[in-house]
Amino acid sequence: MIGNGDVWFAFATGLAAQGTENAIDMLVTAFLLAFLPAVITVVRHLCRRYLKDSATADKDQPMKRSLREICQFEIPFFPFLTLSLFIIRIKTVLI
Repeated sequence: MIGNGDVWFAFATGLAAQGTENAIDMLVTAFLLAFLPAVITVVRHLCRRYLKDSATADKDQPMKRSLREICQFEIPFFPFLTLSLFIIRIKTVLI
């Protein structure tokens, strides 16, 4: 989940990326870096929910998996933006 602070930080780091192409590359890189931890968080939540539901003796109640429950386990987006800015800056220095 991206909050207001993440948007302002992306704007500020986009200005530091030195160019529109680098800013877009930075955002794409940040989303790609954040993809795997987000998938791991969702899978871990679903597995935990499945194990908790299968451990109960009452099998009549179906498993309830909602996006709201998964969103409670948020991961911050700032580190991925920062890491992608460093990657873009190193790329522009080396090229």
